[in-house]
Amino acid sequence: MAAMNGRSVTQIEIAFRGRSRGTGRLALLLAFMMAALLAGCSNESGNGNNVIILMVDTLRADRLGLYGYSRDTSPNLDRFAREGTTFLSNQSQASRTGPSVASLFTSLHVRSHGVVNPLEQWDGKGVLDPARLTMAEILNKEGYSCRAVVSNPNVYGRYGFDQGFDKYIPVPMQTDAGLINSQAIKWLRELKEKEEPFFLYLHYMEPHSPYNPPRPARGRFSDPGYRGAITGEHLQLDAILRGEMTADEADRRRISDLYDEEVYSWDREFGMLLGFLESQGLLENTVVAVTADHGEEFFDHGGLLHGYTLYGEQLRVPLVIRAPGVAKGSVKAVTRNIDVLPTMLDLLGLEQAPGTQGNSLVPMMKGGKAEDHPVFAEAQMRAVKTVRSRSFQSMGWKYVETVVPQGRPPELYDLTADPGEQTNVLDSRSDVATKIRRQMKAFLKGIPEVQGSSVILDQDALELMKQMGYAHDGE
Repeated sequence: MAAMNGRSVTQIEIAFRGRSRGTGRLALLLAFMMAALLAGCSNESGNGNNVIILMVDTLRADRLGLYGYSRDTSPNLDRFAREGTTFLSNQSQASRTGPSVASLFTSLHVRSHGVVNPLEQWDGKGVLDPARLTMAEILNKEGYSCRAVVSNPNVYGRYGFDQGFDKYIPVPMQTDAGLINSQAIKWLRELKEKEEPFFLYLHYMEPHSPYNPPRPARGRFSDPGYRGAITGEHLQLDAILRGEMTADEADRRRISDLYDEEVYSWDREFGMLLGFLESQGLLENTVVAVTADHGEEFFDHGGLLHGYTLYGEQLRVPLVIRAPGVAKGSVKAVTRNIDVLPTMLDLLGLEQAPGTQGNSLVPMMKGGKAEDHPVFAEAQMRAVKTVRSRSFQSMGWKYVETVVPQGRPPELYDLTADPGEQTNVLDSRSDVATKIRRQMKAFLKGIPEVQGSSVILDQDALELMKQMGYAHDGE
């Protein structure tokens, strides 16, 4: 009813615009008749289906069975994917949580929503401007109850990410996925009883560092005979990244194993949530999407963690969507997280929001022509390292430019021959590099760039960011 009332007000305003005083009485009568008609409808502009988006922080696509991983890290997600659509080449627009989630919420590239941490102040943090229209705001106006539980401090409400949500609960970053699901299930029971459409966003911190998998995941993949120093703590990983601590082959394998156990731990809890959705019949009228904000590096390019580069291990993230009435399958074409919002609106039978930069994936989901979307991504980070770079992926090639630190040459990768992006062929394929640069320049002309806003972190928030590796005052 709230959505209908909101729509009626808008149309009443339209009815009055451009009319003379002599027709005011007629306009008023027509407006009230329109309002009464709309008020008697329920979710007239959509199909009334619900939406659940599960954001699994720091989840690499290639560490999942459905993406070809040899280890059985994700049996429940694999089963879920068999009943939905798996996007095999989905890409994030940033390798950090804040800008990536902002792109998911708004269907805007990073430069268009402006959520970046300023490089000139190590204690500053970018925030999502109220002027940016979010998925929750759109659905809220359509009568949806919008609720979220988030365990990553980078997307707490204080930084603008709660826009449009009726309830937005921040929980400590070590909160187990099972506890997040408990709150979700409590809400789902309540919302089902009320019979009102809902949008539920759940942000999990597994498998983000520290890699500290609980039982029964602990020990599932790691070597029981390991006697090294690796504990999986984030500050220890930072020390390796800074060169203050060395990691031999066994240490590196241990880090990777602990990460896989974190993935398995989340998947186990996902299986519990999935079982609840099935038992309550909620999958019959609910669109469920599983994705990640970014991946994680395990020495793929000589480093660890995320946020400092734009290579595939950090940008390629899973995207699985299960929607009522949509046949199961997979899509090989390159897609992006900015496509999620337009896709959700399409699946709900709602009009597309103005100004979005993504595309609906529903035609691909229904067997239509699958075409690669160009992928533009940006990184801006000041912590253990200070970096600023951007990348553009098109026609099977990927071009990377580094602005900070200065002096680093551009990079070009042939993704068909070198999917791991290990061999820079810029010198030997300068013709391709010139073409991709021109494409990127033309692409960016169509993307408005905004001046983002930021806040200075207080001491408590700064300490929390340091623990996560997102702030560092060593300079």
